Amino acid sequence: MSVVPNDVDAYMGMVSEAVVKAEESILEHYEMELPNECVGMIWADGSVQRLINQARSSDRFSVSRTQMAEKFAEKTEEDLLIGIYHSHPNGSPVLSPIDEKMFRAQFKKDLFIPWMIVTPWQFLYYWLDDDDRIQARVSSIGVRV
Repeated sequence: MSVVPNDVDAYMGMVSEAVVKAEESILEHYEMELPNECVGMIWADGSVQRLINQARSSDRFSVSRTQMAEKFAEKTEEDLLIGIYHSHPNGSPVLSPIDEKMFRAQFKKDLFIPWMIVTPWQFLYYWLDDDDRIQARVSSIGVRV
């Protein structure tokens, strides 16, 4: 089951609007966590909740269930989580083999939350379609030098 509705273009329009609102906060988080990956949650209203990357690594991230539960508790039922973002400070916004494994495992546990991978140049949004195929859309964001 996919959280992305059949009208992908309309849904991605909503995602794009949220990303525009959240862009500065996400990029600040990216820079603050260098050289490690940053990780957080982005909501449909453009708000961001930063998470602590417990792996403290430049090529992977880890977040505890407790940390996620605490962040969810700060929101209401009306708030719509549109994705979990993390950065790839050493490369492209493509899912790594470990990312893909973790991403698919999350969906198998009925956590239908799309992922976003951030670099200073691009923002890639991933979800599983109804046939369990990984889908992706690119969104350009402000380039940082």
